[in-house]
This record gives sequence, C-alpha cells and structure tokens, in this order.
Amino acid sequence: MKLQLSVLVIALLKVQLSHASIFNQHEETSTNTYHSRITGQLLSGGEQQLGGFGDAMMPLMQNQNNLLFADGTVMLGQELRSTVSGGLGYRGIKQAGLSQGILGAYLFSDYYQTRLKNNYWQLNPGLEWLHERYETRLQGYIPLSRRNQTYRHTYADDIPERVLRDSGKSNHLGGARGHSLIDTPVNLLEEFGPGVELEAGRFIDYGKGFWLRAGGYHFSYNHAKNINGIEGNIEAFINDHMSLLLQNNYDNQNQNRFAIGLRVNFDGSSALPHSLESRMTAPIIRHLARQSYGDALPTRRSFQASGPTTVLFNNVWFFSPDGTLPQGRATTLANCTAEHPCSTIDTPTAAQIALLTPDAQLFFATGKYNILPNAINQNNWVNLQDGQSLLGRNTGWMTTATGNNQPLINGSLIWGNSNPIIASGAVYNMRVNNTTVTANIVSTGYASNSSTNNSVMSVSAFNSMTLTRATINTKFSGNVKGTGSNNATYGIQTATIADSIINALTSGNTTNGTSNPVFGIVANNAVVTGKIINAKNKGTIDGMSTTGALDIVTSNQLIFQSNTASFIKAISLNGTQPVSAFARLAYNLTVQPTV
Repeated sequence: MKLQLSVLVIALLKVQLSHASIFNQHEETSTNTYHSRITGQLLSGGEQQLGGFGDAMMPLMQNQNNLLFADGTVMLGQELRSTVSGGLGYRGIKQAGLSQGILGAYLFSDYYQTRLKNNYWQLNPGLEWLHERYETRLQGYIPLSRRNQTYRHTYADDIPERVLRDSGKSNHLGGARGHSLIDTPVNLLEEFGPGVELEAGRFIDYGKGFWLRAGGYHFSYNHAKNINGIEGNIEAFINDHMSLLLQNNYDNQNQNRFAIGLRVNFDGSSALPHSLESRMTAPIIRHLARQSYGDALPTRRSFQASGPTTVLFNNVWFFSPDGTLPQGRATTLANCTAEHPCSTIDTPTAAQIALLTPDAQLFFATGKYNILPNAINQNNWVNLQDGQSLLGRNTGWMTTATGNNQPLINGSLIWGNSNPIIASGAVYNMRVNNTTVTANIVSTGYASNSSTNNSVMSVSAFNSMTLTRATINTKFSGNVKGTGSNNATYGIQTATIADSIINALTSGNTTNGTSNPVFGIVANNAVVTGKIINAKNKGTIDGMSTTGALDIVTSNQLIFQSNTASFIKAISLNGTQPVSAFARLAYNLTVQPTV
C-alpha cells in the first residue's frame, strides 16, 4: 500500500514541477473553466455480467488549455468483486496540423479484489488523444503483486475441468497412466498478468449524437494461455448527462459477451457539449476487457504441483467400452493400459495377465461389457485367475462407480474350477448379470454338498469370494433335465458379502429331475452385511425330491450382520414351500448388529 501511494506522490510532484511554467504562464487569464466531474456507469448482460463504477475527477491546477487533475474510481461486480483506483493525469489542448486536439497522460494505481478472494495491485498508465470527432486511448496494466495466487489446495485428480480448460495445460500430475493410477497434491492458482488495451472512436452527429468505438486487448500469464480479444461499443446520448451503452467483447477466454447499460455524467466543463473544451473533463474509460463484470482485468485459473506424486494403484489393467478386443495369449504389458484399454475380459487374456502380473486389479470404467464365447469357453463365462479382482470405476477410472454408473458385465465370472483349481477373487462396485449355463467342468459341486448337471452362476470362486457394493443378478428361464441349480454367488470356502444386492430367479421347468434349487449365496462359511438377498423359484418340477428358494446356504458357519432381517426374501411359487436358510441350511448361525 505504501509503495503505491509513494509512486503517486512522486508522480504528482514530477508533473507539478514539469508543468508549473505552463500553468503560471496563463495564470493572469486563467479562470475555473473546468470543475469536478462525477460519472456513474452500469452494464449488464448474459453469462452473469453485471458491473458498474463510480468515478470522480477533481482539477488540481488549470488554465483554459491545460488541466492537471486527480481521479478516483470504485468499481464493483458480482460475488464481491471490487476495485479501488486512484491516479493523476494531465490534459492539454495542442495544435496538430490544421486542427487542435487534447493530449492526455495519466497514471492510476488499482487495488483489485477478485471473486476468488485474492488481492492484487497494478499500475495503469495511459496516453490519449481527444478531438471533437475522434479519440484514441492506449493504456497498460503493470503488475505490482505476485502474478499467481493460490485460492485452493486439492489433488490433481480433482482439478476442475474449467481450470484445465482455462490454463490450456494437460494434467500429467494425476490420473491413469500405463498400469497405474497416480495423484499429486496441487495448488489451484489465479493468474494475473501485464496487459495492454487500445481503443479508437468516432463521433456521429446524428440525433443527440453518439460515439462508435472499437479496440482490442492483450494480457499475458506465466502458467496459462494469453488472452487476446476485441471490443466495440456504442454510446448514444439521451441528453446532456445520460447516455445509452451497447457493448460487445470477444476473446479466447469468454468468447462472445454482449452487455447493455447506462452512463451518467454531472458537471465537469462549462463549455458547450461535444466541443473540444468539454472533452477536457471527459471520463477516462479503463478496464475494457472485463468492464461488464466489474473486474479490473481478466484473470486465468491454473494449477501447480505442491508435493510429490503418489502411486494410488499399481498392477492395474484397464477396461473401457471404447477399448480394443483383448489379445488372449498374445497379451503384453502394452495391452489393457490406460492409454489403450481393452473392451472386455476373456479366459486366455486373464491367464496371460496372471503370468505377467499376478494378483492384478482389473479396472472397468462405466459401461456395458459382454463376456464373449471363445474356443475355451463355449458359453458366456470367463475363468479368472487366483487373486484377480474386478473393480467398477467411473469413466477415467479415478473414482469409484456408484448406482447406474457401475459397470455392467453380461456373463459369468468364475475363479478356479472343480478339477480342482483353487482360486480366490473379488468384485467391487460392479453389476453382473448372467442367464447362461456354466460348463460342468467348472461346477460339479457346491458347498451345500449337492451336485449338479446344469448350473447358472453369476459370480463363483473355488476358494473365497468377496463382494462389496455389487449387484449380482442370476436368471435361468430354460428347461432342465436332470439336476439344476441357480446360484447368484458361489464360494466353496468363504463368501464375504457387504452392501450388495443378490437376486436369483428360476422360471424354467425340470423334468425327470431330483433337484432344482435356487440359491442366493452358497458357501461353507459366509459373512453377510446388509442390503438385499432375494431367491425366487417360479419353475415346475417333475419327479422332484428337493426344490425351493434359499437365500443363504452354508455348511459350516454364517455370520449375519444387520439391524434387521427383513431384507431376506425366499420365495418358492411352485414345488415345496419356501425354505429359509436360517431354518434349514445354516449352521452355527451368528446374528450381529451392524455398527
């Protein structure tokens, strides 16, 4: 603050000394031709444009042809934008060729508070040439404060799209890269910079008279794209004190902005309107680039790393509906990357991924994925490898998918088989729908000690299975000859189910069969927490001995964590009466309230 005031004081003394002889020379004929002038302006338009200023000019020294003045401005906009500005200026009537004009020079100091609550000082020098019918004004903006100021701390993954767009920079500090997810703490910056504005105008003597003006501006920034723009305005006089303003700006930040407003002037020169002398106290119109917003200058938003980069997830293989088909046994580390994701997963690709990077995490972005039949798996199921997990992510893979944004897999996910190949797996934040029969080589038995010739399973693991915030739907509508089974989730040893929705529905018929049960969860041991488990059997059984719908089937222990058991729904519409897992097939049952 002291620096800016000192600059103004020095400038005032310098101007007074250099021009003292000019004013003294005409002192004997000098009269107070020029008086204090007050100007007010308000502009409004689309895209939240609303800004105005109040400006006052006070003569310090004068004669008929020369004026030394002080000027102060207060400019306001929405969201607490404000600018307080003070300065000194000189105007003198000079001979130029066959006509006269006014040569002016001024220097202002601006204190600007932005909508992001940053504070900024700048100098605003300018030169002008004023005529009854013409005018030209050139002015600059010189930073006195830091050119980038932090307004928020965040991480690279959370940089708003507007900031990325405004900065013109690519975000290499966070996101999916290769087979990893990285993130970096960053400062979000408001960028200030030096600038220049040039405007020229022509007075049209029609009606009350009006000015046509056009100009351009340029501002540069350290960590963001420069701003280049043009502006034009019409000032149409309504009377001697009021005029109508039509203004349009176009630049590479805001694109097109049109605003309309009013300008009022009181006192100033006692000369005739639109005469050369009347222009000696004409307002100095500044801040052309963002006048309709009440901003002292345009600013940019940018970002800068504030700490080291962290690897959030490694050993990640990426999948997207817009990806390319998996390469099976030809898969290398160049496949299924963030830059080149795969479009689905199949058995050969899962096996090759396990060889390259054991315990891989398979990240699926929002969208639909079909498990396709292949030479190994004739039906729509994939044999996954021990330790592989599937995770549902939003587009871009950086955040967890929820609701309808969870990826949808059409087909069956099987870890291991009954050869036996023991494998464990996990599914997080995904939806799985399956309606096709799983091959006998995979499912010849399950935890409730039954056997099956035809099983329909959505998610199965021949060791332990973990489901978290998943939706698993299994539906079988075909006819079964012999023994059939419908399992939504199937874990030979342990099933851990948390905040998931399990639906199993059978509507087909069984002939010459002994069993056609519908199971929600099948495991030796199960830990179940919350949400919905729904098993329903609508089929007819011929020659049956066992059928029904069972939500949870365990042969050892079930730990059931919930504040209510009301979400359990076991329905058998044909065949035997409903059979609850709690009554018949759960051993060592423990019911625990959720925390």
